[in-house]
Amino acid sequence: MKLPHNTPGKAVAYLLEDHKKYFIIKAVVEMKDRELMEDKQDGVIGIDINAGHIAVSETDACGNCVLLKTVPMPLRGKKKNQRKHQIRQTAKEVVLECVRSHKPLVMEALDFENKKSNMRYENQKHNQMLSEFATKQIQEAIERRCWKEGYGVIQVNPAYTSQIGREKYSRKMGCTVHLAASFVIARRGMGYQN
Repeated sequence: MKLPHNTPGKAVAYLLEDHKKYFIIKAVVEMKDRELMEDKQDGVIGIDINAGHIAVSETDACGNCVLLKTVPMPLRGKKKNQRKHQIRQTAKEVVLECVRSHKPLVMEALDFENKKSNMRYENQKHNQMLSEFATKQIQEAIERRCWKEGYGVIQVNPAYTSQIGREKYSRKMGCTVHLAASFVIARRGMGYQN
């Protein structure tokens, strides 16, 4: 049967995976565009992705901190499928904050590709952390979950978020540098200069 190309809700392609004892057939489906909640006037959810956890903060309409939370993401020493599952579960928990508060998500526009290309010049422990720290997978999982739940993702420049968080907010708010950095990211997403 021939279907018109790009028909929303209809399979565009199929993928057959051989798992020795069984097969899995996956269908690639064209989805309809949906309107995402990107209104920042009531505040946002800001996240700082780190090796081992994601720091989450929520702001109100004036850019004040309403919530600080750490979502654990233990990836070290896990197999590929276990890491994928953990990343999906962590993304789900992070995006639940958007659903609970009806606010869009703000995250850093990170690029570890340049860092990975220079890995041979770093020490072995740093290289292992960078390899296990699947930034792109984490970002994509969070973006997919946000899209599924109907919330927009705003990406901001990651420059100096941890330093600003450490110097300006960490001690004042009594929180870790990562939580303070997530607050800086949230405020940056709302258009505030720190």
